[in-house]
Amino acid sequence: MSKENKKDGEQKPKLKRRKPTELGRYDMENIRFLGEDYYTVAVKRRVNGRLITRRARRVKGRQNAINKRKEFVRELSNLQYNKGALKEPQWRDARKGYIEVLDKRRKLGEIGQGEVDKIKTYLEKTKPWDNQWVSHITEEMVMEIKYGRLGAEHLSDACRKDYLRAVKAVFNWLIKNRRLFVNPAVDIYIKKPRPNPVAWIRQEWFEKMMEKAKDTYWEPVFFLAYYTGLRSGELYALKWEDIDFDENILHVNSSHNWKTKSEKTPKSGHTRIVDISAPELKNFLLKHKKKSEFTHEVYVFDRHNQWEKGHGPAKAVKKALTDAGYSPKTITRQIKKEDENGIMQTVTDKEEIWPNFHSLRASYTMNLLLKNTPILKVQKILGHLDLKTTQHYIGELKKSDIAGTSLVLFEDEKKKRGKLKAV
Repeated sequence: MSKENKKDGEQKPKLKRRKPTELGRYDMENIRFLGEDYYTVAVKRRVNGRLITRRARRVKGRQNAINKRKEFVRELSNLQYNKGALKEPQWRDARKGYIEVLDKRRKLGEIGQGEVDKIKTYLEKTKPWDNQWVSHITEEMVMEIKYGRLGAEHLSDACRKDYLRAVKAVFNWLIKNRRLFVNPAVDIYIKKPRPNPVAWIRQEWFEKMMEKAKDTYWEPVFFLAYYTGLRSGELYALKWEDIDFDENILHVNSSHNWKTKSEKTPKSGHTRIVDISAPELKNFLLKHKKKSEFTHEVYVFDRHNQWEKGHGPAKAVKKALTDAGYSPKTITRQIKKEDENGIMQTVTDKEEIWPNFHSLRASYTMNLLLKNTPILKVQKILGHLDLKTTQHYIGELKKSDIAGTSLVLFEDEKKKRGKLKAV
């Protein structure tokens, strides 16, 4: 830029420079503005006493210059580590090593088996990278996940977000162990999708649903799920020996895996107990036990083909609610969709939110919370390791649910005045 232009008050465009970590005396990262939207990019690193420089002249565009600097930093920084004792792994070895770490954490009880299986499934989709050195996996390659490619073609936004999180975790593990210097996925994000409202089933609708399911196979299944909060797989694996009628406790020791057709520990990786001291619940179980004495002596529920690999209960819930005249809530969203010419367009999409079988577990949670059960106690009963998971089960409230809540604020004053007798 000429001196005359500088006098007119024109300034160089500001660039946000990422501060490098552990740079030596002769190391440098620099972007210099040349004028007319052209830049020079230079990155230097000293590797084993030798100063190596990567330079690009007259790079057009500010963002292109930043991307070029990222490319040079990744290349030279990984070269520094590869010259040391630890060698750079291929992606195949990296993901296998990270899975071994997850298995060790599972054995220590820090993570559940379900979470480990989910991460393994996502990392299996990255097999096309297996022969790539980890430093050669670029930002553009990771972006394939965001764009719905690399095995993410039929995944929802939430699943693609979990997929990307699993890949980032592998890169972060490599950096922590000094096998990689720059995470190529660090600046890639998938916008968090707006979660669907919890479709919990209120008591009046549950009673109507039970009327339609009366004397069917699903009647005891619905009842036990609604009043104990057990998952579908936990109910299917529930045995009579897990129920202690003397102590009024139900032990959740295992869950059925529909893929492997075997039993495993519950999703959290820990067993838990559920109270069944309510006379209605206890009597229902005893009555059901008498009926099932001659059909199945071990399991609470018969091995019935209507479960259909875990999908049958959800279909049964929807059918019972439909027969009862239930009207689902409809939500409207703005989504991006390709038209006939392959051009992305923003369209309005309407979706009906139907309760599924897991809604019975959500209903159990909401009923406990509305009966003033402390949320920490609810978390323990449900077997959630994180309180945030329990909070996901909190559904929408009606005016009738919050009516009269302000009266609680003045109960102490009424007790002092003698208008309300203390219990």
